[in-house]
Amino acid sequence: MLYHTIRFISSPFFPLYRTTFVYFIATITFISSTNRISFPRFCLYKQVKSGTCYNKRRFKKEKIMTSLKVAETLKELRHHRGFTQKQLSEQLHISRQAYSNYENGTRLPDLETACVIADYFQISLDQLVRVGLHPEKPADPFASLPKDMQDFLSDYHCLPDEKQKRVQSYTQFLRDR
Repeated sequence: MLYHTIRFISSPFFPLYRTTFVYFIATITFISSTNRISFPRFCLYKQVKSGTCYNKRRFKKEKIMTSLKVAETLKELRHHRGFTQKQLSEQLHISRQAYSNYENGTRLPDLETACVIADYFQISLDQLVRVGLHPEKPADPFASLPKDMQDFLSDYHCLPDEKQKRVQSYTQFLRDR
């Protein structure tokens, strides 16, 4: 699709300056590589620059497919605080439609907006875009220990309470020596 667009832009029916041409191609490459929006072969330069270039047949934005979890995190944070989208967008000084697009996953906030959102909710940017609010379970702390130490600890946990206390007192005795 990019090849057809470049060929069409190069035609005499669409005269562009060199800097405009580079920006137009870079924009199309970015949009097509992230599956951000589908667009026809012919988009006006102003449409691409403003980000409103749609597929004229479907006339809708598509959801951004990404590993980032911004949409789910924003929705969870908003529900946890008990805000509506309108109330929260007013607090963040952005339009309700922009916030709705962030929450629905059709658009990602730019870095400045993401920083404002993270500061407002008092979370890190990493929590906002990657791991969400509830980090996954930590890895097994005993997995990094040597095998003989793992065996010792598993045997220790199988002992009755009085024998565990005896082992503790013996290790204390050895430490004090």
